[in-house]
Amino acid sequence: MKFKLNLTGSKCNEYPQLTILHNQQIVYSGPIVDSTEVEVDLCLQEFNLIALQGINKSQGENGKWDTQLDSNGMIIADKWLSINNIWIDNISMGPEWVKSLTLSDDTGTQQFLDRTWWNNGSISFSIELPLLDWIINEKFIKVEQNIVASHDARSGERKFDYGYIQEKIKTIQTLIND
Repeated sequence: MKFKLNLTGSKCNEYPQLTILHNQQIVYSGPIVDSTEVEVDLCLQEFNLIALQGINKSQGENGKWDTQLDSNGMIIADKWLSINNIWIDNISMGPEWVKSLTLSDDTGTQQFLDRTWWNNGSISFSIELPLLDWIINEKFIKVEQNIVASHDARSGERKFDYGYIQEKIKTIQTLIND
């Protein structure tokens, strides 16, 4: 299976690092320089744990800080890493799915809503077989359950929204049964 990430890294002293693990084995480790794509081939098993670890921020160790401030205390340079998108076997999981992932760092655990690492941390998720069933469930069912949008705010890009389609099917079934 091809696992590809579109990433953006911002430098302060050095670029952020990313390590990708598949079932606790390192399959990629390196700096993320500006806008970068990282692609690895994974040999899937029945259960697959993917862990993304970043960003190797020094937090002042040995006098090295990865955030620079101006004289007014405003950030002028910072080390950070954004995940713009993830593809699994050339299928885009999309930014909404990336936002639904959970980031664990030294401040706790939270949803990855802005898709950016500001501190050292990790994101873990599992991929299960059959792969296409997992992708459909993750991308179209779980993500749609987390998105709240009124029908009045619905736009063309959401016309295939799983929840919306399920609602329409129920309406049609009710009409048929009456």
